[in-house]
This record gives sequence, C-alpha cells and structure tokens, in this order.
Amino acid sequence: MNIHIMSRDDTLIFLHLPKAGGMTLHFILEQRYPRERIFTFDGTRPHQSVERFQKMSEAQRAEYRLLKGHVVYGVHRAVPRPCTYITLLRDPVERVISQYYYAKSRPEHHLYARLNQPGMTLYEYAAQFVTPEISNQQTSMLAGIRVSESQQTPARELVALAKEHLETHFRVVRLMEEFDTSMLLLQRAFGWSRLFYLRENVAREKPARAQIDVRARELLAAQNALDAELYNFARELFQRQRRAYGDNLARDLAQFQKWNALYQRVVGPLTQFRKRAGTRLVREQI
Repeated sequence: MNIHIMSRDDTLIFLHLPKAGGMTLHFILEQRYPRERIFTFDGTRPHQSVERFQKMSEAQRAEYRLLKGHVVYGVHRAVPRPCTYITLLRDPVERVISQYYYAKSRPEHHLYARLNQPGMTLYEYAAQFVTPEISNQQTSMLAGIRVSESQQTPARELVALAKEHLETHFRVVRLMEEFDTSMLLLQRAFGWSRLFYLRENVAREKPARAQIDVRARELLAAQNALDAELYNFARELFQRQRRAYGDNLARDLAQFQKWNALYQRVVGPLTQFRKRAGTRLVREQI
C-alpha cells in the first residue's frame, strides 16, 4: 500500500479512536464523499459490523470510497482496491478521563448504570478496571488487536506494531491537541479545501483539569504507558508533517482559524436549531 499517492479511485479509511475528537472528523468527511460511497461501522457492535462488511461481495466492497468507525487496523485487507488510513490521537490520560465523563452522562451508553452507582468516582473507575478500554486502547487498535485481547500480546510487540502501522500505512497522523493544524495537514494531503467544523460529541459535565483527582491521573498514566509512548511517537510524526508543510503554515493557520470562527458563529446556531427541532419531532412521533 502506497501512502504517499492517493488517486480518486482509492479508498480512505478513518480509524476512529474513541474520545479523540473523531466525531467532528466524521462529519467533515461525510461532506467530502457521496452518501452511497460511505460505509460507517456500527460503533456499538464494531466487530460484527466488520464481519458484515467482509461478507459483502467483492463488487459491493469495491463501491465504497470511505470507511470509518471504531475499528482496529487491518480492515483494508477486505477492500479490493488501494487504501490509505487516517486517524486522530489524543493524550491518553485526557482521553480516558473524557471517556469516563462521556459514558457517565449518556443514559444510552452501556457503562452508564455502573458509572452512576454511588462511589464510582474517576479513581474507582480506573482502580476497579471497569473496562479494558481504560488501558492502552489507542495502541491496541492501531496494532490491529481488539483491546479485550491485547493482554495476550507482549507489550513491546504491541507498541511496535502500532508504531509500524502508524508510520507506514497512515497518510496523515493528526492530534486532537493540534486540531486546527491537523485540519491544514489533511487539506494539503488530499487536496481538499474549507474543512471548517463544529465540535461534536463533546463530553458533558467534564470538570476543569485542576479539579481532576491527582490520584486518578497518576493511576491512569500508569495504566496507559504504551499509549503515552505511542502518542509521543505520533507527535514526532506530526512535527515531521508540520515541517513538510512549509513556511506558510503560521499564515495559513491564522487564516483558517479566522474563517472557521466565522463559520461556527453562523452555522453553529442553525445546527443547534435543527437538532432541537429534530428532537421535538421525534418526541411528538413517539
């Protein structure tokens, strides 16, 4: 697979790491591809969704130009045409903290009931190891191994696989903490323009950083040592891509942020109105 050249006939795979800012990118990508050319893996049943895709005929699988969702690396093997990946990584401790507060505030989430039990603080969430997703999930997914099965693979092998895949099979490595710069790199890599966005799927009621239990942070850091190593490696790749952009990066970034701020002021209220109207309509139908 050649990650340096991508033609219009190639398939783009967005490997969405949970709570790393990926929902915003989902909506951006959906504006770039015809609906009938997009396959979104079911986030609640990702493995069954991958199996459903694999069972399609080769002709059906070849129709898609964008695959996206919470899937582990390797889905390209079922695509009968050249592919390239993109992803978005996040500081591992911040990602798990966001994951906790997101699940705790969403009644439809499978962990909602447990996280809202008395005494289930962020520290207890980590200490009781409520879900394997707490530990090194980014490394597992990029290595191509389900997080529930990652303990069966030696740690050094797991992180080595993730690094190899990230460096050789991902056209653009993006960081949530550098979201706007990442958007410019994405535009440059694929020849796109005007990738303006609204923030999507933000965790509700997440306290300020200074209010997070220090013990919880320390425990999560220990549980995500591989993710921290991978994140630092991804940052090196990101800095390499920044340098390759050239001398106009600062100018282009300032211009992008100016226009995106305007986009958010104009489109944001309209989007919120449509969401509220849709919610009211659903309630009336029920």
